[in-house]
Amino acid sequence: RNLTLPLDLIKKMVDWGRKHRDVASILFVEGDNHYVMDRSEEYALFMHKHLLDPDPIEVKGGYQSDNPPIPTQVNMMRVICHPDKMDVVKPQVAECVAGYAAYAQSLPTTIDIMAPGTNKAAGLHVL
Repeated sequence: RNLTLPLDLIKKMVDWGRKHRDVASILFVEGDNHYVMDRSEEYALFMHKHLLDPDPIEVKGGYQSDNPPIPTQVNMMRVICHPDKMDVVKPQVAECVAGYAAYAQSLPTTIDIMAPGTNKAAGLHVL
């Protein structure tokens, strides 16, 4: 079972990320590929550097583009920020994803956004 996030939500999160890039980075997971809008953001490479996730690919044009070619088959998004900013970021992310997806804080620095019905327990069941 390979669920993807709605494109409307992905675009909404890109807009949110553009406005809040000084606080958080968004990582898009599409199968084995990971993407970020701007690799120079403070938390853009956090999962790669600290948890050995794949090195993310920068979306062509990034936030500079009005209509960046964002991935469309996104299985999960991660919003990554400093733990001290999580109390501000988490309610904003919750508001963005309401009605579109499930979310959970998986690390002090990270919020995972998944398609409804997707979680680690469901994934482990498949394994």
